[in-house]
Amino acid sequence: MSGSFNLDFENELVNGGSSGKVPSFARAPPNSRAAPLPIGRRPADLCGRMLVIMPGIGTMNAEDLTLGILYRPNQSAISGIQRGEEIVKLLLVVSAILACLFGLMLILIPDKFYEPAGIAMTPMMATIAQAHGATLIGLGVINWFARNADRQGLIAVCTGNLVVQVLSLLVVLRTMQLGAGSAVAPGIAIHVILGALFGYFLAKLKRDFRGGVTSGM
Repeated sequence: MSGSFNLDFENELVNGGSSGKVPSFARAPPNSRAAPLPIGRRPADLCGRMLVIMPGIGTMNAEDLTLGILYRPNQSAISGIQRGEEIVKLLLVVSAILACLFGLMLILIPDKFYEPAGIAMTPMMATIAQAHGATLIGLGVINWFARNADRQGLIAVCTGNLVVQVLSLLVVLRTMQLGAGSAVAPGIAIHVILGALFGYFLAKLKRDFRGGVTSGM
């Protein structure tokens, strides 16, 4: 029984596919309303893992073959996701430039950098600031090259950047509490804005990834 079904299934896939007809298993019953498959869901319950021999093409997985018949992507949703990824890439470029800029300032002129906060920079303390600057430049380089990553890579780098912004914000608030006052307000603004943007787009990337929608970069 199983062998007969598989043979009929294979013949219908091959013959129906080559003639441009939709196989009977993919047609909706009479007087019924077709329910589209959720985006990203593969119709494994219909075709399993059978291998179909396609004349002149080779062997295909029946699941992949029927995907072209049963899977209809939501083009507007995909376009929206692609636009979101482009904005994330732009955010990574901007954050990379800022990180490298502040990193160079910390390495080259640490005393001038901390002067508005009222921090007296000794040569020994300057080495700590310079180490911080080196880390910022490294983060900037990572962000710059991560702009061309796939969605999983974007999720990883956005998560790291969000952690950096949150922890840096806490440090700046502590600096303000210790007496720096409004001199560190620009730092608070930068960390709040970047943290909010990374948090928003990270949530969006994760939501789209869980939805199973894939798109080219």
